[in-house]
Amino acid sequence: MLSEGKTGKYLKYAIGEIILVIVGILLALQINNWNENRVSKARIDSRLLNLTQDLEADIAEVQSNIKLAENRIVITKGILQAIGRRGTLSEVDRIFPELANREFTFDGIVNPNSSLSNLRTLDGNRSTYEALINAGEFHLISDQELAKKIQVYYAKADELKDAERWNNMESYLMIYRSKLRLGLGSYSADGTMEKLIELASTDKQFGAELEHSILLDHNQYKGSEAMIERAEDLLLTIRNWTKRTE
Repeated sequence: MLSEGKTGKYLKYAIGEIILVIVGILLALQINNWNENRVSKARIDSRLLNLTQDLEADIAEVQSNIKLAENRIVITKGILQAIGRRGTLSEVDRIFPELANREFTFDGIVNPNSSLSNLRTLDGNRSTYEALINAGEFHLISDQELAKKIQVYYAKADELKDAERWNNMESYLMIYRSKLRLGLGSYSADGTMEKLIELASTDKQFGAELEHSILLDHNQYKGSEAMIERAEDLLLTIRNWTKRTE
């Protein structure tokens, strides 16, 4: 074409070829990006589905811990009322006014002595969260509010675990040692309410330890309630985000 003096046509042809190549490259990049985004979304959707299952398991575990704390509160309150240590109960009601008039019953408490020694801490389910961190996939969560809530939730879970470990261990060791000292096994069926009231009435140390432990039980109760609220809020945020991105 150049030899025939058709330079204009040659340039148009060359430019057309270049444009086609550029369009092809851009199209290929767009398809590749679309495919990567699709794979990333599928991966993060799977992670978030697993995370909701972890949160539901956390809620069930914390609800169980709340019930145990409630049982201990009922038993300890009954003992302190019976032995006339009402000052502590008034102070507890002042610190936790929202629990002061809440109805706690003895329903399901077969062995008060055993229930008094039954303390559990939050284990939690962190496998999905840790997988997100370890795989470097946290950035795939495009909603910054959701990402922040996930991080805050697990930070608060760690705080609750630490508080429960210290408080429950302190409470457990106090009560456990006094029971041994008073000749009562931690889970012995002989520890009826009448027996526990008798021991707390005659042994001032045991009574004082029960006064302290009821504060720790209220702390766990309130901390666990707050944990459930955070878990439910995070569940709702995840489900709303999933709906928006479907």
